[in-house]
Amino acid sequence: MKLPPVDTSFVGEWKFEAFEIPGDTIIRVTPRDSIFLILYDNGRVHGTSQGLCWNYFDGFYRVGPNKSLQFESLYETALACIYSLYDHYFDSLHTVYSYDTGDTTLFLFYGTHNSKMNFIRKR
Repeated sequence: MKLPPVDTSFVGEWKFEAFEIPGDTIIRVTPRDSIFLILYDNGRVHGTSQGLCWNYFDGFYRVGPNKSLQFESLYETALACIYSLYDHYFDSLHTVYSYDTGDTTLFLFYGTHNSKMNFIRKR
């Protein structure tokens, strides 16, 4: 029995751009607050926050059918990030349930209200 191919379109380095919450609410990252997500093809994830906050995190992800995605065993440095979106971003990763991709975009759907995090591919 042949298994279906695994989608790897999301593997790579991404820059977090915004939270998009139903009801036309968009919360954008300020230019001084850079947050990055790296998804490796072996199931590992790494992220950094630079600028307003200097944290990093590591862990694992699992991909399932129908573009389901789940982050697991995430751990982070715990520096205070008063003016950064990093804390909300890191907390939201724990509730990601699905993803979608475009040529240069990644969308992570999280929470219970179809909210999403928007990323652009870092070159």
